[in-house]
Amino acid sequence: MMYNVLISSNSFGYGQNKEVLEKEFYSNNLKPYFLNLEETNDEILDEIDGLIVGTSKVTPIIIDRMNKLKCIVKFGTGTDNIDINYAQKKGIIVKNMPNINSDAVAEFTIGMIFAIARKIPQGYLNLQNGNFFKEMGTRVSGKVVGIIGTGNIGKKVAKLCKGLQMLVQVYDVYPDITWSLEDDINYVTLEYLLKTSDFVTIHIPLTSGTRNIIDKREISLMKNSAYLLNIARGGIVNEEALYEALVSGKIRGAAVDVFLEEPPKNNPLIHLKNVVATPHMAACEEETLRKMDKKCIEIVSDCLRNTNA
Repeated sequence: MMYNVLISSNSFGYGQNKEVLEKEFYSNNLKPYFLNLEETNDEILDEIDGLIVGTSKVTPIIIDRMNKLKCIVKFGTGTDNIDINYAQKKGIIVKNMPNINSDAVAEFTIGMIFAIARKIPQGYLNLQNGNFFKEMGTRVSGKVVGIIGTGNIGKKVAKLCKGLQMLVQVYDVYPDITWSLEDDINYVTLEYLLKTSDFVTIHIPLTSGTRNIIDKREISLMKNSAYLLNIARGGIVNEEALYEALVSGKIRGAAVDVFLEEPPKNNPLIHLKNVVATPHMAACEEETLRKMDKKCIEIVSDCLRNTNA
């Protein structure tokens, strides 16, 4: 039996695996990046059996327009852009791929730490502008890194930071005591972490409980010499409060891979000299995307076949 599968992710198919999908199903591969499902033709949506989605919003309105929809597969881990409760009420299966990109995101986090601490992007821009000016950075080894969230990514970031001789402390609402004892890493309160860390890096999902968990008050607790990294989800950090802190010198700098609105429109953060900003690319790594393609195809195939078994 042939199915219609809509691909709403510009990252899917990097390893040419969409050709495998097309052999099994009829695939509507819609572009450009950040396909707005709300603007997609009703005739297309009405024929869709399976949806592969990246960061596009999957709202009740979108779900109601897909009368044949049987499954939604998130091309990644976080499902905050999908109304899971509404989909499940409609009998639609929702799947994601937990832990599949944790190595890529953890390595990217370390890269961002060095980028902001050693001002690598600024040095590159100086050369591009014909200015052989040496930016003054700060050392990473020996510094205290505070990791908010000790899921798969947070734990791997902690391991990499220990390898750099950084002093690691962590915070999580649900601490993994066994892991902390085995790896000799201390759980601390969020307030203590913010007050004492040289680098604060965030690795938690966006939920109603974590939205704006880092706001003006929390940033005010940080050292003036500290750096804040958000490699998790936009909305966890209050962007206005972060901007004010960076402009006023309350904190030294920030690295941001995610935004409240994506793509960001006229977001002032990306224009600050003490910010390294990237377009939600922490998981964009050849090996990881190939693995994600394959896993995504397996999930879609299983879901569609099982719902019609």
